[in-house]
Amino acid sequence: MVLWALFLVLALVGPAQAQSMTEIFLESERARLVTLRQELTTLVKQEPQSDEELTRLIRLRVEIRRVEGRIKAIEQGIKERQLEQQQQ
Repeated sequence: MVLWALFLVLALVGPAQAQSMTEIFLESERARLVTLRQELTTLVKQEPQSDEELTRLIRLRVEIRRVEGRIKAIEQGIKERQLEQQQQ
């Protein structure tokens, strides 16, 4: 039911700008990064005490670094493709 409603909303909004899969993935990674950073900020404000909370804090930081690395690699790939297209 929820999925059907989502499709209906998307149909009513109209077609989005044509985007490549790379651009869509880049947008989703950026959104994920924002979410992870918000979660990290919330956890830090709570001053984690337990081992479980500290482990979660470390895992969040590691995941943030991974996502940042993926974003950087994607952006670099886009720049390289743009340079190749300009040279042709």
